[in-house]
Amino acid sequence: MRPMLLSLFLVATAAWCQAPVVVLGIATHEADKHNVEFQKYDRTMPLFQQNGIQASLVEEDGLCRQTWTEARLYQLLKVYHVVQLATTCEGVQKLTPEVEARAKLAGAALARYVQEGGGLLLQPRSVRYPGDDDERYWNLVFQPFGCQILHEGCFDATRRYEEKPAPGVLGKRTYWFTRGVKPHGVTEGASCLYLPLHDYYPGAGTPAMQYSADWQVVVSGEKEAKSYRTGVSGDPNTLNLETPGTYASAPPVVAVRGFGRGRIVCFPVSPLHTGMNYGNPLWPQTVETRGDPALGQPSDTMELQMNACRWLAEPVQQTPGFGTYTPEPYKPVEFPKSVEWDSWNFEKVAGLTYADGQEPVLQSAAPGIRGIVGAHTSLTDGKGAVADYVTAAKAAGLSVIVFAEPLELLTAAELEKLKTDCLAASQQPDFYACPGIEFTDGIGNRWAFWGEKIVYPEATFPNPYPPNNPYTLWDGKQIHQYGKFAELCSYPPSALLDYKQLRANGAHPENLWWFFHYLPLVYDHGKPIANNYNDFLFGLRDLRWAALASFTRITDPAEVKQAADTLFTGFLDVPSAREALNTRCTAYFAAWKAHQFVSQGPRVLYWGGFNTQMESNWHYTRGAHRVRLKFVVQSEAGIQEVKVHDADLGPIRRYLGNGAKVLEREFELVHDQQHYLTLEVLDTAGKRAFSHYVWVFCYKQGLFRCGDNLNILGATGMLWHPDRMEMLSMAKQFHNGEDYSIQGWDRGGAQCPLPSVRYEDLAYFKGVGPYPHPETHNVIQGRQMDVAVSSYNLQVASMDMKYLSQRFDTQERPTPALATVAKDLGENEYFERRHTIYAPEDRRDMYVVWNYRRRHEGEQNYQGGLIWHEGEIRFKRDVTLTGAVPISLVFFEIPTDLAQGWGHSVITTDAEGTTRVAMLREADKPIRGAGRLRPGGYAAQVPSLVGTLGFFAPPGSDFCYTYRLPGRLYIGLGRDGQEIKAGTVIPYRFAIGAFATDEAGNAPLEHHLRALNL
Repeated sequence: MRPMLLSLFLVATAAWCQAPVVVLGIATHEADKHNVEFQKYDRTMPLFQQNGIQASLVEEDGLCRQTWTEARLYQLLKVYHVVQLATTCEGVQKLTPEVEARAKLAGAALARYVQEGGGLLLQPRSVRYPGDDDERYWNLVFQPFGCQILHEGCFDATRRYEEKPAPGVLGKRTYWFTRGVKPHGVTEGASCLYLPLHDYYPGAGTPAMQYSADWQVVVSGEKEAKSYRTGVSGDPNTLNLETPGTYASAPPVVAVRGFGRGRIVCFPVSPLHTGMNYGNPLWPQTVETRGDPALGQPSDTMELQMNACRWLAEPVQQTPGFGTYTPEPYKPVEFPKSVEWDSWNFEKVAGLTYADGQEPVLQSAAPGIRGIVGAHTSLTDGKGAVADYVTAAKAAGLSVIVFAEPLELLTAAELEKLKTDCLAASQQPDFYACPGIEFTDGIGNRWAFWGEKIVYPEATFPNPYPPNNPYTLWDGKQIHQYGKFAELCSYPPSALLDYKQLRANGAHPENLWWFFHYLPLVYDHGKPIANNYNDFLFGLRDLRWAALASFTRITDPAEVKQAADTLFTGFLDVPSAREALNTRCTAYFAAWKAHQFVSQGPRVLYWGGFNTQMESNWHYTRGAHRVRLKFVVQSEAGIQEVKVHDADLGPIRRYLGNGAKVLEREFELVHDQQHYLTLEVLDTAGKRAFSHYVWVFCYKQGLFRCGDNLNILGATGMLWHPDRMEMLSMAKQFHNGEDYSIQGWDRGGAQCPLPSVRYEDLAYFKGVGPYPHPETHNVIQGRQMDVAVSSYNLQVASMDMKYLSQRFDTQERPTPALATVAKDLGENEYFERRHTIYAPEDRRDMYVVWNYRRRHEGEQNYQGGLIWHEGEIRFKRDVTLTGAVPISLVFFEIPTDLAQGWGHSVITTDAEGTTRVAMLREADKPIRGAGRLRPGGYAAQVPSLVGTLGFFAPPGSDFCYTYRLPGRLYIGLGRDGQEIKAGTVIPYRFAIGAFATDEAGNAPLEHHLRALNL
């Protein structure tokens, strides 16, 4: 640095140090919890401190997730000089009147804060999911400020910059830059900004904004830059560079304005690039600081952001009452010694009294409302309009009706009319009419979707695989790709009509996804056509988040009363029913709020419990395991019995009603493992009712599906996707990888270079080759999951592999989540397998990590994780094995980077007793090897950024291996030339450990070999 510039820099630095500290609040969900470790570990803290900024996290929930009062929001914001607010990219599923009011209230609170002197740094983002209303929500919030998010993104194709992929971290990323910087306090020292083309999803990374005349644009794209509209076939939120938008040249990038006594800066860019990943050595820092080194052109984004904080704070720093926030000193989490549940009182049921002091009596009409699902109007094959059905429903004592028009008989205009008519019929608070459809998927299964977000399908959507022929979505008769349609309808309330039909079509319920309801009984004009109750019970053990609904198909308003007498859905009231019928991936939770159940007559008046989710840390707190439960059921015919089912494992309690009109019982369980408790009520007239389910669980290290019912994930460190026939996890994830992980992505584990181990399907037979091979045989191995035990300290799950299944990512079937559930293509003709994992709890304290959002504190004792594997292979035909690893079970992969010292060695304990170390010394000269593992030995690739993955062979085993570095280490069974007869069963057992250690060599492997007593 030249002497003159150095002097100016020192003077400026001294001025910053003398200036009053800027108190900055960064809006975040669960801010108070996250703030503790944000203060200690966030990589942006030194930068903020160097710039005279005291940064903390401020709660954002009152601005978008919850309705707070304006006064409460104002007081929350006022303790900061500046608030940095990035808008949500997902979460506002529907802009209801209640949500719209929340947005306006949040806007008013923000306006008051700025008018009285506060500074506001806005970071608008594009919306992620089709049908979501995030952009519309935030535009209501921003109304007082005269700015609006356009459904567009900015880009300059003439100033494009491609960041090379970072293996194990990021794929290729596209950026653009601008030197269109105008002099201003916010831009002081900034001359160039690099900006993302996309967010982490294909939406705009630099959303286009529209500003009123009150705003001053201080950074814009250069004259070749433009804005482009968002929306392509199949995804309304993907940025479309083929469709020009509002700005034909020089779109605004950063704008500022005064507002009352305060100031606002708007910088619409994803927070991934403005601090979330700052300082992470694995993140390219292209937007933040690095720019394009080849041009010698850095990016000044972080400098601009620091300037913005100081400029925003100038008017308010001397204003009393502002900027008073001081972070609390760090204190470790302490848990109570005990917790008690006896003083907790169950919810009272309206109208329930105890006339004789003992037995409950319902003095008034049973609480709650009723509704039916399945009506067809004259828009399709039925009679009557929506209004006619509403009249008939009210006459039958119903408060809800859900339509199920056959999609093959609808046009797009007719579907819109159905939605419009339902909206018109739902203007009064005492009734709700819900639009819905029936349709047939690509293999012949009949489905029902309902809710206000359902859309008419387009005929096709893009295919990314050459020759890029579009996928057929809708041919007028079938929805060929179920997942794509579910996505376009915003993952709506949805149910399969008949599980027997699913199985007859060659598919398996274990492999379904993106559905959220079960129909225990299905009727067509009063006749039963499907009984799915046992499938519902199995679905609970299959880890499904779901609710129950009735289905009675009718085509005439005159059938409404009969349908209601046959089967109905019970709700608490109309508002909660409307919410429950318009969810996105949250049917389970909405059903609880709505007290939802399905019945032929009896009513479930109450069903719930205390401590059903074990939130007290059982390691320290006495009483954490206790669960109290209660139900109240009613029938005018009298209750015969109530069964409390634990999924499909059988009744866990059974109560005889002896004809009582109201039956009330309390009972207790303990948190020994996950329980899925649902009531089956039978009255003396033979009519049944089915309750929602109480889940007795601990989310800390149990086994769960994601809320969309697709993949398995959670605190266990295991992740797999049953929709694509993916195998159970072979090893636990390295949770210490979060120290290096890229933040802000939708992910199921650390996003950094990690060693991995995966299951291998192939067996190599003489005269056949690898079987079943996706390319050669055009199939993949089908897998069906079976969960035996899921608890907070042990998970036991199996995969059955008997059938061959359809492939995905082909010209016929898109990526699996967008397709229809795969069907069987026949049995595996050579063998079948069953594989089971036993996964004990690791040493992370998830009560600290999740309940208090303190990952570092909760992982102080974390050393990795272990999974024990057992399985067997049963051969159906005589075969001769071939190859170094004839029956491949697993393969290990490790990132190899000799400059970083990663992935250069393979360690094996060979059958003759030798411990061998093979080391890669030159990246362009691969090393290879093969052999057999000693019983009681191990194999591993080492080292890595996060630790070591090791394979352990127990006594009596006979495993073979082969490896290539850089590349994979394969481990399996059999010998070259070995002949196997039909009926032969080969069992196997092994363990795989993930050891989070920086200890070099084989020391951790030797230690754990002894610890496992192998």
